[in-house]
Amino acid sequence: MNSTHPLLLVQDLEKSYKGTGKVLDGITFSLNPREVKVIIGSSGGGKSTLLQCINLLSPYDRGKVFLDGVLVTEKNKNVCRQEIGYVFQHFNLFAHLTALDNVTLGPTTAKGVPPGEAGKTARELLEKVGLGDKMFNYPAELSGGQKQRLGIARALGMKPKLILFDEPTSALDPELIGEVLTIMKDLAMEGMTMLIVTHEMSFAQAVATEILFIEKGRIVEQGPPRQFSNPVHERTRQFLHMIEDQ
Repeated sequence: MNSTHPLLLVQDLEKSYKGTGKVLDGITFSLNPREVKVIIGSSGGGKSTLLQCINLLSPYDRGKVFLDGVLVTEKNKNVCRQEIGYVFQHFNLFAHLTALDNVTLGPTTAKGVPPGEAGKTARELLEKVGLGDKMFNYPAELSGGQKQRLGIARALGMKPKLILFDEPTSALDPELIGEVLTIMKDLAMEGMTMLIVTHEMSFAQAVATEILFIEKGRIVEQGPPRQFSNPVHERTRQFLHMIEDQ
């Protein structure tokens, strides 16, 4: 990897929907290897849309996205997606496949990894996320926390350069949130490059190298976690007080 450029570079990204105006309005930021950046903001502010645009799950109107120095386009998006793990808010698991098969499918079909090798890696990853005893269970047989841990294992199975997390704990019961955040903290400690949308501020303060507060499609404030203990912008302070009271 060329060290002269960031792993992920988002330049002046814009996206609009009919009837709602701009969802993203000139978003620019970069993400270096081993960094963890956390995106916070109100619902409808463009956070999830931003993640979807980064790997072209949702096309954008203007701007550029570079992955490891390569411009992500419609022509090469499938290749780029193999390097970008994605953990969804509502799991998006394959209901008809076991936990083991959910993890092995991507490497065998998209990257041509031999089934034996993919299976060995999948077993190791399922053990890593605490699902070693659930390898042959189907998603419907798992709790919400287990499903999300399976989603993380599935993303890791592709050996991505970075992982995007779209509010990975928002669909979970409160008592299950901790088990998912623990896995994510471990990944951060191991040096996994991550871009995370979340409202879990104590988690953000613990793992982030930088936090971005997005509102109405724009970055209102960004900086190291300590900055968000005493934000520069009044709107940031208002938002943080609001989620503290929830």
